[in-house]
Amino acid sequence: MRIARWQLAVIPAVTVGVVAAFVTITVRGADPSFVFEQQHPATFGPTQLEAILIHTREPVATGAGPPATQVRCIAGTQGAKLNPWRCQIRYASGQEITYVIEVQPNGRFQGTDATGARVVGGCCLRSNALPSG
Repeated sequence: MRIARWQLAVIPAVTVGVVAAFVTITVRGADPSFVFEQQHPATFGPTQLEAILIHTREPVATGAGPPATQVRCIAGTQGAKLNPWRCQIRYASGQEITYVIEVQPNGRFQGTDATGARVVGGCCLRSNALPSG
């Protein structure tokens, strides 16, 4: 059996690639914090989302309106992030807007009111997270 020149270059390269992939998968699987994060995705409660949304301002045509004065959020039932959330925000003007909010796995969230005209969003459901909208 005769080996072609191209086989002399390809066979070692493929072998190195397979070995590297095996080592990478083996090392990654052994990381206990990675395994824990996969088996126990982070969840949070309504107070964490409310604490972020209280910093929003009422969306008005001229820009940012009065600040929020009260926020009440109710969790949904889907997944670790308990989507979809329903959050009612009362603003200093007396206006109340209910948003349906989806929380992404990375903690970013986005919500709209019933008309789809008003949007609220933010990142990342941690104590230093700030809202937009």
